[in-house]
Amino acid sequence: MNTRRMPSLSPIGAILGAVLLAAPAVRAQTAVSSSTITISGNVLLNNDNISCSGSVKVTTTYVTDPVLPPSEVVFIDARSVACTGQNGTTWLNNGQANLTRPLVANDVIKTTIAIFPNTATGYLKARTALLTLNLSFNTTTGALLSVTGSVSKY
Repeated sequence: MNTRRMPSLSPIGAILGAVLLAAPAVRAQTAVSSSTITISGNVLLNNDNISCSGSVKVTTTYVTDPVLPPSEVVFIDARSVACTGQNGTTWLNNGQANLTRPLVANDVIKTTIAIFPNTATGYLKARTALLTLNLSFNTTTGALLSVTGSVSKY
């Protein structure tokens, strides 16, 4: 009886074979949209009616994934919004946010920004204001269609 032994595959050979035969990785699809809007509003702080206005840049990235539902990564930059109190004090802010949201036709984002007097130690007197953004998207392409917004008391 002639018995032949089949050659065995080394562990390294098995790993290399699996890597070469594996399906290629699925890559997420993305589309980027950007819009800069002008917002305004009033924030009542310590009996001072602070009037705020300026531009807010909103950048969205549409992301698809084979496992997760479509989503939008939303970056908000509100640092160009300036405020002035009734007493003449100017206020700045450091408002930035990075959020991941499910893709929907219309979305409302409410996030806070810190406003503070434009002085050397103003950051020690920071207060909170509310930034509200209304976004609409094309749910097929993920493109940002429009943005409106306001700033108000938190």
